[in-house]
Amino acid sequence: MPKRKKSFADQHELYESNDSDDDYAELINLPNPDDSGDSDEESDNEDFHSSNLDGNIEDFLSQYTYRKISKCYRDDQTKLENEHVYQWVDGEKIYNNDIQNELLLSNTEKAKICISSYVELFEMFFTDDMKNYIIEATRENGYDLSKIDLNTFLGVIILSSFNERKSQRDYWSSDPLLSCDIVQQAITRNTFEQIKSHLKCSKPADKNPNDKAWRVRVLMNKFRKNIQRFGYFQTALSIDEMMAKSYARTSLLQFIRGKPIRRGLKFWGCCRSDGFLLDFDLYCGKDSNENLLNKYSLGSRVVMNLLVPFFKKLSLTEISRFHLYFDNFFTNFDLILHLQKQGLRCTGTIRDNRVPKEARNVIDKKALRGTCIAKHDQNSGINYISIKDSKQVSIASSIAGVSPKLPSQRYSAEKKARVDVHFPCAFHTYNKFMGGVDLHDNHCNNVLLCIRSKKWTWVVLIRLIQSPIVNELVLYNTCKSEDKKVGSKDFTMSIVRQYLENGKKHRSKKHEVSYKELKKTIPLQNARSEPQNFATHVLYISVKHALMITMKNKVRIIEFRNYK
Repeated sequence: MPKRKKSFADQHELYESNDSDDDYAELINLPNPDDSGDSDEESDNEDFHSSNLDGNIEDFLSQYTYRKISKCYRDDQTKLENEHVYQWVDGEKIYNNDIQNELLLSNTEKAKICISSYVELFEMFFTDDMKNYIIEATRENGYDLSKIDLNTFLGVIILSSFNERKSQRDYWSSDPLLSCDIVQQAITRNTFEQIKSHLKCSKPADKNPNDKAWRVRVLMNKFRKNIQRFGYFQTALSIDEMMAKSYARTSLLQFIRGKPIRRGLKFWGCCRSDGFLLDFDLYCGKDSNENLLNKYSLGSRVVMNLLVPFFKKLSLTEISRFHLYFDNFFTNFDLILHLQKQGLRCTGTIRDNRVPKEARNVIDKKALRGTCIAKHDQNSGINYISIKDSKQVSIASSIAGVSPKLPSQRYSAEKKARVDVHFPCAFHTYNKFMGGVDLHDNHCNNVLLCIRSKKWTWVVLIRLIQSPIVNELVLYNTCKSEDKKVGSKDFTMSIVRQYLENGKKHRSKKHEVSYKELKKTIPLQNARSEPQNFATHVLYISVKHALMITMKNKVRIIEFRNYK
């Protein structure tokens, strides 16, 4: 009698009740950390997934597979595909050349973004939850900070990106050439400096001796959650490093010779090709405790950590639409193969010392520019391509190959003019989609805030202010037509105007209410006739038209203002 085909409910019950059964291994490939190459179980898996399955079953299988694979990762493993046998042969593996960067936003989401104000878009990423956490942490530090004061403080900080001064005190200068009226009307200098000195990004309960970045970890995690509210809505992704300039005294400080910003805090970022930040993390040093794969190479470990939300949120079918790009710091064949088995196709430049000696492409130094050598691995289909440019450059890809070759402009010393040099398709694809993180970093530098601090946590906070502005700018321009796109200054001016205007209104109401209460409780003639009241009360002097506070018989003018 033929066996009845298991329904989806039966399969689901099998997954939940029988994790260690042999039949389960035939359904889902769960590679051992040190044994994840091709096997008979894998071929069974391919047949299973290639059959006519309902979309819900496929989504369930892909998520469940990644969850089980991630649990198999060990801290001491140095490779993910340790027993894979590479068989390099001459020639390329031919792939589909139509590589597109698809936009996956729905029309409803686009319409919602287009009708949102600039401030609303900013607060989609720098949310009230983040602000409330900063307020609570600051109050635990002994300073009573209100939300309107925090917004006004943020407004002054953002204002400094396009209205710069040599010193932050110049905004409250009595010299009209230096002063800024809207800042003076919204917040006093002393209040601003008190907020800046007492502002905290962490609570005492957050302290974690194993995490060097614990002072900003909770706030960063909240922001990482906010920037993924729209999901991964474009199919070309890139991973790279970002530098935030800093001279703070901290072990987190990094120095990279030859970079535009050589000294500062290093961030790892995952972006769309247009600069929209999808995920990021602060680099805490090689000895920091990562969540997984502690002994794996640093670059590959960074890629795997940044892709955890990606694999958890998307199904196998959805993952297959995406393609990822990274530079030679991250690229190795083991990483590309592992991501390929999970459905994600990758391209990255690769260093010669990460290629086996017997498989390396060697191009004569006297060869003409454009000379190309291509190999591919028969067991995985990964292309390894080298070309002579100003020097030899190599690339590894599981999505693109050599053909078709496309022209690129290069300067010829012989002809003293720019000439066309034909490069493989993989190089053009890499150059087209790779620069997302650098683009985000450049946008952040366009919103460079001139108010600084000696604290390293201030640098992280500034990046948490810059990135929402950049994200809202990219998101808004993505949904708008070419003739209606705006620049970062329009966004920052709109945010500053609303925050400082609200601060100005709040400050005016506060002073008016306080004066009315004082006028009811303290008659002026009593205050003038009884000097002991000076020590504990606020006195209104009509001759000077000033609010004055007296403490221990010393008078200090707070604000000049006419009251009727």
